[in-house]
Amino acid sequence: MIAQLADTQPAGEVEKLKCENKELQRRMEELESSSAKESSRLEADLQKARNENEVAKHQSEREKRKMQTEIEETKKELHMKAAALQSLMLATQVRSLWSTVGESILRTWQLKITILFKDANKAERLKEENEEMAKLLEETEAALAASKRELEAKNEEIVQLRKSSEESSASSKQLEDFERKLREAEKVLETEVASKESLMKSCEELIADGKKAEEKINEWETKYSEAQKTIDSLKEDIVRLEKEASEEAAQNRRWEFERDEEVKTLTERLLVLETTLKEKDSKIDGIRVQLLAAESKAEQAEADMKAKEQLVINAERRAQQLQAQLDAKGSVELLRDELKKAEERHDTVVARLQKSEAAALEASQGQKQVVEQLKKKLEEASESETETETKMAKLQEELQSSKKELDATKETVKKFEAELAELQTEKKKLESKASVADELTTLMASLSAVRAENGQFQEEIRLLHNQLEEVKDELERSLEESDEWKSRAETAEKEKEMLEAQMSKEHERVVALTSSEASHLAHEAELSSSTSKLQSENTKLQEETKDLRAELERVQTEQKAAEEESMRKLRELTEKCEAIQKEADTSRSRVGALEAHLSLAEEQNRFRDAADQEKKRLLEAAEKQREKVEELQGEVIELRKKLKQSEEVTAAEVERYNTACTRLADVEREYEEMKLTLQNTQGLSKQSSEKLQESESFAVRIKQQLEELEREKAIKLKEMAAEHKAHQDRYDSKEMDK
Repeated sequence: MIAQLADTQPAGEVEKLKCENKELQRRMEELESSSAKESSRLEADLQKARNENEVAKHQSEREKRKMQTEIEETKKELHMKAAALQSLMLATQVRSLWSTVGESILRTWQLKITILFKDANKAERLKEENEEMAKLLEETEAALAASKRELEAKNEEIVQLRKSSEESSASSKQLEDFERKLREAEKVLETEVASKESLMKSCEELIADGKKAEEKINEWETKYSEAQKTIDSLKEDIVRLEKEASEEAAQNRRWEFERDEEVKTLTERLLVLETTLKEKDSKIDGIRVQLLAAESKAEQAEADMKAKEQLVINAERRAQQLQAQLDAKGSVELLRDELKKAEERHDTVVARLQKSEAAALEASQGQKQVVEQLKKKLEEASESETETETKMAKLQEELQSSKKELDATKETVKKFEAELAELQTEKKKLESKASVADELTTLMASLSAVRAENGQFQEEIRLLHNQLEEVKDELERSLEESDEWKSRAETAEKEKEMLEAQMSKEHERVVALTSSEASHLAHEAELSSSTSKLQSENTKLQEETKDLRAELERVQTEQKAAEEESMRKLRELTEKCEAIQKEADTSRSRVGALEAHLSLAEEQNRFRDAADQEKKRLLEAAEKQREKVEELQGEVIELRKKLKQSEEVTAAEVERYNTACTRLADVEREYEEMKLTLQNTQGLSKQSSEKLQESESFAVRIKQQLEELEREKAIKLKEMAAEHKAHQDRYDSKEMDK
């Protein structure tokens, strides 16, 4: 409706309406200033009236109390005088001689009574008589106090402490009353502020009706500009995301092609390894044939050894015969030299055999370690393949989700374009209205200033409350100290009584022991020492009691000084609170005026916030898609790195396998050399033959272990090849399904 009216009315009428709005605003400002002045004046008058009412109340209460006391005193005197009159009447009846005197006294008393009943102003005489009676009572009380001073001298300190505690409790009560008054004053201020705010709201509602059209124009303009910016940014993001998606698809295709090629190369390498294993199996079979031939040769060597042993036995017999017949020493020495040489040759052969055994053990251990490492690496390669497959599936799912999100963003962009068209149509209708952004900025600045002032006042009030709490804490501490000194004084009195009782007991003992002085001199010496100790302790206790009394006096003086300081602080705080309350009233009135303007500004900013939130949401969605794409790229890079690592591992394993094969060839060559040496040294002795048999059996064992290891290697390699083929088939089937 406002837009239609704006379209129908001419520009002159719009300017007139603006001028009228400005005049109304000026009048409202004048009314606000006048209302603020009147409210401050009324508040001052109210405070004065309240103070006067309080003073009048106090005075009336005092006068009432005085009148009540005077009436009670007059009633008492009347009762006393009525009793006296009755006694006088009886005396006149009994004693006729004193009739004249009694009549005169009765007349005087009757006159006095009539005068008292007629004139209430003559109560002053009764007051004077009461004062005289009070003086007499005070004199009697002074006489009684003089008689009781000696008894109360010991308890004066305790009474003073009790008085100090009562005074501190009274001061705490005063603080509580002061806090209660502060709360009541705050409540009154809040009620007044609420009434002022209601008046300000009623005035501002009239102004708001004229400003709504201008505010709507500004809102729609800001909405249009922000929506257009968001649409442009979203279009750019959509184009960029489409480019990134196409690039990612191309990269994924390249990566799949590269992976297929890598799989092919790995299969070729596995085939090569299988061929090499077959060749090595054939070599192992040839080595077995050679070992069988060596065993047959060893058996022949054993037979030759037995024959040579027999020859040696025959030679020994001949040597014995020669020794017996000819005693030829030279031939025996030659035979001994030959035996020593044969033993040395046998030792060298044994050392070579031990070396060969150690080398064979080391080779077998190295082969076992190589086999275990190959197993582990093959397991790791299979695990990495499974991980890559799972990651590829996840990446494909994420790509599908990103495509769905892109479709959703496109739909949202279409919706925004439709809204933008609507906003443009509404903008054309509302372009004839002016904005009030400057006024809002000024109002916001003034409101922030008033809020800052309110914050300062609140901080000052908080500091005053903290000071009140500190004063309360000091009073509580003084009470605690007084209680401690009371307890100390009581303990000192108890100790003094205990010592006096001990002294009396010791004195009685001394009196009892004086009768037996001649027989108990040593005991008297002990008693004298104990009495001297007790006297010294008594003197110490007396000194301590004096010190305690001095400390009590000091504490009392400090407590009085603290109470005076607390009262002074309370007065200062009351003055500060009153000043702060006055300033708070003015600031609250300003805040009430500015908060109404702020409510309008907040309504304007709500639509901005909603548009900003939608823009942020779309930007966040785009950023999430970017992050997902980056994560996919990172995962692809990691998979490539893992494939390279697996290739390096396989190459290292092939190299280790080749080194193991070379070691086997070296061991076989050494074994053949040892066989030759054994064949050359077969005819030396029985010990050498036994050691040769042991070495041959050890060599046979080593061969058997090597054969078993090679069998296990062949079986494991076949299993690994089968697993690799199964993984490859699975991967191919998955790609076909996709």
